[in-house]
Amino acid sequence: MVTELEQFLEAYIDKLELAGEELREKEMPWISEELYSLYERTGNRLEFEAVYFERRKYLAVFGMLAVIKRRVKDIRKLEEIMLDICLEECWALPPHVDRTNNPVWRKTIDLFAAETAQALSEIIYLLKDEINIAVYESVRDNVFTRVLNPFYRSTAPYSSWEHSTHNWCAVCSGSLGSASLYMLKNQPEELRNVIERITDSLQYYLKGFPEDGTCMEGIGYFTYGMTYFTTFAQQLAEYSNGELNLFRNDKVRRIAEFQQKCYFEEGLSVNFSDSDSHTRYKMGLTLKLALQYDTVNLPPLGLAGAYDTDPCFRWAAIYRDYLWTKEYIEALKTGTIKERNLHLNAQDTLKEAQWNVMRSKNKAGLAMKGGHNDEPHNHNDIGSFLYVYKKAMFLAELGAGEYTKDYFGNGRYDILCNSSLGHSVPIINNKGQLSGREHACTYFNADKAFETVVHLEKAYEENSIKSIKRTVTFNPEDGSVRIRDDFQCTEHTASIRENLITGIKPVIEKNKILLKKDSLKCCITIEDKDAAIEVKPVQHSDHEGVQQEVYLIQWELPLTKETSSVISINPEEN
Repeated sequence: MVTELEQFLEAYIDKLELAGEELREKEMPWISEELYSLYERTGNRLEFEAVYFERRKYLAVFGMLAVIKRRVKDIRKLEEIMLDICLEECWALPPHVDRTNNPVWRKTIDLFAAETAQALSEIIYLLKDEINIAVYESVRDNVFTRVLNPFYRSTAPYSSWEHSTHNWCAVCSGSLGSASLYMLKNQPEELRNVIERITDSLQYYLKGFPEDGTCMEGIGYFTYGMTYFTTFAQQLAEYSNGELNLFRNDKVRRIAEFQQKCYFEEGLSVNFSDSDSHTRYKMGLTLKLALQYDTVNLPPLGLAGAYDTDPCFRWAAIYRDYLWTKEYIEALKTGTIKERNLHLNAQDTLKEAQWNVMRSKNKAGLAMKGGHNDEPHNHNDIGSFLYVYKKAMFLAELGAGEYTKDYFGNGRYDILCNSSLGHSVPIINNKGQLSGREHACTYFNADKAFETVVHLEKAYEENSIKSIKRTVTFNPEDGSVRIRDDFQCTEHTASIRENLITGIKPVIEKNKILLKKDSLKCCITIEDKDAAIEVKPVQHSDHEGVQQEVYLIQWELPLTKETSSVISINPEEN
């Protein structure tokens, strides 16, 4: 494994070198007032973010080259970049800023302002003896003026994120804690107060995880939040000589184990909510957690991302891919730890989260969820499931759509991927599930191996259906699946329609649905041979704003007091 990790690190640095050569003579794009106000005028985030994150790419690339290579040309270029970032009117993104009602909006602390403060603080600390003193002072002053002082002078909570139970808490508080450990090193009394406040805040982040350690927002958000939690925790442990150690917590260990439960055999990943089915993991974070806990396994090394896997180019994660991979290699060489590889369990059941992830010997996989409809980055998706075979996702979760004003506003559930239509769940009376904590799975049982039973009637409009019981049985040998839905109707039940979603154009042959991707096939058979199957092409705007055609596969069930629907799924390969 040492050789493979050294090769990963070499390729990682080589790619940074190529990016440096590409960007060195280019002018970094500027954020104009017109661009900043675009979101306020239209609700569009992507145009502004493309420029903002390109600027953070310059910072990450030349920050890394300066730290690793210590070349004068890289340090001079980095100084220009940092001073340019200090000229930005605001480090926070427009959706998180209230320019109308907040007179000090330029000092808003959101995810990205906090990340920027952490990045600049760490870079000037690592290069404090090599960068120009005037640049050092300018960057330091900006970090304090824009981010640290507004936080220090506030009363907890500074904003809702300080006591929130999701990734904002970890990212913002972890970033501020990390920056403070660098910037207040010579002010121990002030630093002690900040550490106490940050560690208190991070307890809220940990409370957001159920006891089984599931990140309800998925692997991508696990990586995001845990990168900043782990960054601060490691710095704090070093600063306190091990006395303050946030890793000495069994719940943190269970959270650290979450990632390895979300991959399928050939790299696809569970992507409930706003997650991605092709998530690349962060090598540095994974190895640091593996150093802390011997129960953390490594996904295949080929699934680790390069520096540019994250389109936001977050410095903390990029630098730690380098730093913590080197640390892990050294631990292997000295025998401090033993080699380990990912062992994919045939079944991982996360009972508190109500997830069940199953894998077969022939590399098929199914993940199913219960839960409720007020989860972080919520989709109305109780009882939803995805089905993969090798590198193909045949029955899909769409993951995140394009982030717009409506995406986090009143129009959220009018957007396909967030609505029930964007999930393989029944449609009752031509309506999907309702949002809200009360619309929840009332029964989840995965005690019997490879079988999941959920009751999901409470997800729907009151009295529209008496009961819905979904039973999913997975065959761990051949990857076949049987899904049975049992319905009890009320006098208000006017229609029941089954709904499956796929990104692959279906071919219908009587009661069979054929899906084909390259050499892989999937045959879905509806037990009712008279089912009138409809295929509805619909548009999905993905997280990058790219329009994709996806397909709803639907059929109506006969209305009786009690009715049922049974389908089977079988994978094939040419």
